[in-house]
Amino acid sequence: MDFAGHSSTDYAYDDEDRPEALQGRIELAVLATRSPTRVVLDRDGEVVVRSVMVIDPDGPHREQDAIMTWPLRRLDARLCGRQVTREVLEFTAI
Repeated sequence: MDFAGHSSTDYAYDDEDRPEALQGRIELAVLATRSPTRVVLDRDGEVVVRSVMVIDPDGPHREQDAIMTWPLRRLDARLCGRQVTREVLEFTAI
């Protein structure tokens, strides 16, 4: 699932688990569009090195998707002396 620069994946290793994994991704996408949602992106220029999506961040039904991080991208930025910047995107409920 991709939402405002945040990407995440849910894996199903057995055939019988695949419909459940897909259903979970669909439910998460619906929640992200129907609830207030915050996406936090850490970037090295245009390259995302870490992302997290929080649904209903200040509400009683707070839900966080998996934190996605790319350690080699982050390490490359540090070794080359580049600054990783943080971008916070806020979306209101539809």
